[in-house]
Amino acid sequence: MPTYLNLTVFFICFRESVECSIIVSVLLSFLKQTLGPEQDPIVYKKLRAQVWWGIGLGLLVCLIIGGAFIGAFYGLGKLLCDI
Repeated sequence: MPTYLNLTVFFICFRESVECSIIVSVLLSFLKQTLGPEQDPIVYKKLRAQVWWGIGLGLLVCLIIGGAFIGAFYGLGKLLCDI
């Protein structure tokens, strides 16, 4: 029976997720400090929405690329770099 949880891969993904959340929190706090809702609420709201859209689209692209690699691995039966 194949194992689907590799501890090394789990820790790498966890570390990258923590780094991503730090970057997002820095971006949002930078927006709040420089262009807070009390100074220009319309622009602040649009920029905050752009940050969240960027996060969502980046996650979607990562899932698509990861799914393509997993599909290619199970479709070909070996890693693409071993061809």
